[in-house]
Amino acid sequence: MKIHSSHSRKELIQVIEQFNIDITNLNDLCKKDISALLIMKLMDLPEEDFKEEEEYFFVSSKQELLDYLQKPNQSKILTIKEKDSVMDTAKKIISYCKNSFFLTPYNYETFDDLLVEANYISKFGDIPSVRRAITMLNQDPKLDVKVECIISKRVKKDIDKRNKLKQDSIPKAVVKRGHFIIDFS
Repeated sequence: MKIHSSHSRKELIQVIEQFNIDITNLNDLCKKDISALLIMKLMDLPEEDFKEEEEYFFVSSKQELLDYLQKPNQSKILTIKEKDSVMDTAKKIISYCKNSFFLTPYNYETFDDLLVEANYISKFGDIPSVRRAITMLNQDPKLDVKVECIISKRVKKDIDKRNKLKQDSIPKAVVKRGHFIIDFS
Protein backbone atom coordinates (compact mmCIF):
# COMPACT_ATOMS: atom_id res chain seq x y z
CA MET A 1 0.00 0.00 0.00
CA LYS A 2 1.16 3.54 -0.79
CA ILE A 3 -0.21 6.94 0.23
CA HIS A 4 -1.02 9.10 -2.79
CA SER A 5 1.48 11.92 -3.34
CA SER A 6 -1.25 14.61 -3.46
CA HIS A 7 -1.66 14.38 0.33
CA SER A 8 0.52 17.03 1.94
CA ARG A 9 2.84 16.55 4.90
CA LYS A 10 0.58 18.84 6.94
CA GLU A 11 -2.47 16.70 6.14
CA LEU A 12 -0.65 13.48 7.07
CA ILE A 13 0.31 15.04 10.41
CA GLN A 14 -3.34 16.03 10.87
CA VAL A 15 -4.40 12.39 10.24
CA ILE A 16 -1.90 11.19 12.83
CA GLU A 17 -3.09 13.71 15.42
CA GLN A 18 -6.80 13.22 14.69
CA PHE A 19 -6.65 9.44 15.06
CA ASN A 20 -4.13 9.46 17.95
CA ILE A 21 -1.59 7.34 16.09
CA ASP A 22 1.57 6.93 18.13
CA ILE A 23 4.36 8.45 16.02
CA THR A 24 6.95 10.56 17.80
CA ASN A 25 9.04 13.47 16.50
CA LEU A 26 6.66 14.28 13.65
CA ASN A 27 8.14 17.72 13.09
CA ASP A 28 11.60 16.24 12.51
CA LEU A 29 10.45 13.79 9.82
CA CYS A 30 10.06 14.38 6.10
CA LYS A 31 6.86 13.54 4.20
CA LYS A 32 8.27 10.26 2.87
CA ASP A 33 9.16 9.02 6.38
CA ILE A 34 5.82 10.14 7.80
CA SER A 35 4.00 8.25 5.01
CA ALA A 36 5.94 5.06 5.65
CA LEU A 37 5.40 5.21 9.44
CA LEU A 38 1.71 6.04 9.02
CA ILE A 39 1.11 3.05 6.73
CA MET A 40 2.97 0.75 9.09
CA LYS A 41 1.02 1.97 12.15
CA LEU A 42 -2.34 1.81 10.34
CA MET A 43 -1.71 -1.76 9.17
CA ASP A 44 -0.87 -2.81 12.74
CA LEU A 45 -3.85 -0.97 14.25
CA PRO A 46 -6.69 -3.38 15.19
CA GLU A 47 -10.08 -2.50 13.72
CA GLU A 48 -11.69 -2.30 17.17
CA ASP A 49 -9.16 0.37 18.29
CA PHE A 50 -10.08 2.58 15.33
CA LYS A 51 -12.45 5.40 16.24
CA GLU A 52 -14.98 6.89 13.83
CA GLU A 53 -14.20 10.46 12.81
CA GLU A 54 -16.80 12.88 11.44
CA GLU A 55 -15.04 16.22 11.88
CA TYR A 56 -12.39 16.42 9.15
CA PHE A 57 -11.96 13.17 7.26
CA PHE A 58 -15.50 11.72 7.50
CA VAL A 59 -14.42 8.08 7.77
CA SER A 60 -16.03 5.38 9.87
CA SER A 61 -13.54 2.51 9.53
CA LYS A 62 -9.85 1.83 9.12
CA GLN A 63 -10.41 0.60 5.57
CA GLU A 64 -12.16 3.86 4.61
CA LEU A 65 -9.18 5.83 5.92
CA LEU A 66 -6.77 3.63 3.96
CA ASP A 67 -8.87 4.11 0.81
CA TYR A 68 -8.93 7.86 1.40
CA LEU A 69 -5.14 7.99 1.71
CA GLN A 70 -4.57 5.83 -1.39
CA LYS A 71 -6.76 8.02 -3.63
CA PRO A 72 -5.82 11.54 -4.80
CA ASN A 73 -6.65 14.32 -2.38
CA GLN A 74 -10.01 15.82 -3.39
CA SER A 75 -9.10 19.25 -2.06
CA LYS A 76 -6.11 19.38 -4.42
CA ILE A 77 -7.85 18.85 -7.74
CA LEU A 78 -6.09 21.77 -9.42
CA THR A 79 -2.63 21.72 -10.92
CA ILE A 80 -0.34 24.62 -10.09
CA LYS A 81 -0.98 26.21 -13.49
CA GLU A 82 -4.77 25.89 -13.10
CA LYS A 83 -4.64 27.28 -9.56
CA ASP A 84 -2.64 30.29 -10.77
CA SER A 85 -5.27 30.89 -13.44
CA VAL A 86 -8.09 30.69 -10.85
CA MET A 87 -6.18 33.08 -8.56
CA ASP A 88 -5.68 35.57 -11.41
CA THR A 89 -9.39 35.45 -12.21
CA ALA A 90 -10.24 36.00 -8.53
CA LYS A 91 -7.90 39.02 -8.46
CA LYS A 92 -9.59 40.45 -11.55
CA ILE A 93 -13.02 40.05 -9.93
CA ILE A 94 -11.77 41.65 -6.71
CA SER A 95 -10.37 44.62 -8.65
CA TYR A 96 -13.72 44.94 -10.47
CA CYS A 97 -15.49 45.05 -7.10
CA LYS A 98 -13.02 47.56 -5.64
CA ASN A 99 -13.53 49.71 -8.74
CA SER A 100 -17.13 50.36 -7.60
CA PHE A 101 -18.48 47.57 -9.85
CA PHE A 102 -17.57 49.40 -13.08
CA LEU A 103 -16.50 47.37 -16.09
CA THR A 104 -13.13 48.43 -17.42
CA PRO A 105 -11.59 47.24 -20.68
CA TYR A 106 -8.52 45.73 -19.01
CA ASN A 107 -10.68 43.49 -16.80
CA TYR A 108 -13.92 42.56 -18.58
CA GLU A 109 -15.65 43.74 -21.74
CA THR A 110 -19.17 42.66 -20.72
CA PHE A 111 -20.93 41.71 -17.53
CA ASP A 112 -21.64 38.25 -19.00
CA ASP A 113 -17.89 37.58 -19.34
CA LEU A 114 -17.50 38.41 -15.67
CA LEU A 115 -20.35 36.06 -14.68
CA VAL A 116 -18.93 33.18 -16.73
CA GLU A 117 -15.56 33.47 -14.99
CA ALA A 118 -17.20 33.95 -11.57
CA ASN A 119 -19.26 30.78 -12.04
CA TYR A 120 -16.13 28.89 -13.11
CA ILE A 121 -14.02 29.89 -10.08
CA SER A 122 -16.92 29.42 -7.63
CA LYS A 123 -16.25 25.64 -7.81
CA PHE A 124 -12.93 26.23 -6.03
CA GLY A 125 -14.25 27.80 -2.83
CA ASP A 126 -11.55 26.19 -0.69
CA ILE A 127 -9.19 28.91 -1.94
CA PRO A 128 -9.56 32.01 0.28
CA SER A 129 -9.15 34.51 -2.60
CA VAL A 130 -12.00 32.84 -4.48
CA ARG A 131 -14.28 33.07 -1.44
CA ARG A 132 -13.40 36.75 -1.05
CA ALA A 133 -13.98 37.49 -4.75
CA ILE A 134 -17.38 35.76 -4.79
CA THR A 135 -18.44 37.44 -1.54
CA MET A 136 -17.51 40.86 -2.92
CA LEU A 137 -19.19 40.13 -6.27
CA ASN A 138 -22.44 39.11 -4.55
CA GLN A 139 -22.66 42.69 -3.22
CA ASP A 140 -22.92 44.03 -6.78
CA PRO A 141 -26.36 45.66 -7.24
CA LYS A 142 -26.40 44.67 -10.95
CA LEU A 143 -26.23 40.97 -10.05
CA ASP A 144 -29.67 39.35 -10.32
CA VAL A 145 -28.79 35.89 -9.00
CA LYS A 146 -26.12 35.44 -6.35
CA VAL A 147 -23.13 33.26 -7.25
CA GLU A 148 -22.87 30.29 -4.88
CA CYS A 149 -19.36 29.40 -3.70
CA ILE A 150 -18.78 25.64 -3.32
CA ILE A 151 -16.78 24.83 -0.19
CA SER A 152 -15.73 21.40 1.12
CA LYS A 153 -16.96 20.17 4.50
CA ARG A 154 -13.49 20.41 6.04
CA VAL A 155 -13.02 24.05 5.05
CA LYS A 156 -16.56 24.89 6.24
CA LYS A 157 -15.72 23.40 9.65
CA ASP A 158 -12.48 25.41 9.82
CA ILE A 159 -14.28 28.64 8.86
CA ASP A 160 -17.04 27.99 11.41
CA LYS A 161 -14.43 27.28 14.09
CA ARG A 162 -12.56 30.52 13.29
CA ASN A 163 -15.79 32.55 13.27
CA LYS A 164 -16.86 31.10 16.61
CA LEU A 165 -13.45 31.89 18.09
CA LYS A 166 -13.71 35.43 16.73
CA GLN A 167 -17.22 35.85 18.18
CA ASP A 168 -16.12 34.51 21.57
CA SER A 169 -13.21 36.95 21.75
CA ILE A 170 -15.45 40.03 21.29
CA PRO A 171 -16.02 41.72 24.66
CA LYS A 172 -19.65 41.74 25.72
CA ALA A 173 -21.50 43.72 28.36
CA VAL A 174 -22.49 41.65 31.36
CA VAL A 175 -25.31 42.74 33.64
CA LYS A 176 -25.29 41.35 37.16
CA ARG A 177 -28.29 41.81 39.40
CA GLY A 178 -28.38 41.70 43.15
CA HIS A 179 -27.53 43.70 46.25
CA PHE A 180 -24.10 45.28 46.28
CA ILE A 181 -22.40 47.29 49.02
CA ILE A 182 -19.99 49.98 47.90
CA ASP A 183 -17.65 51.30 50.58
CA PHE A 184 -15.80 54.59 49.96
CA SER A 185 -13.61 54.60 53.03
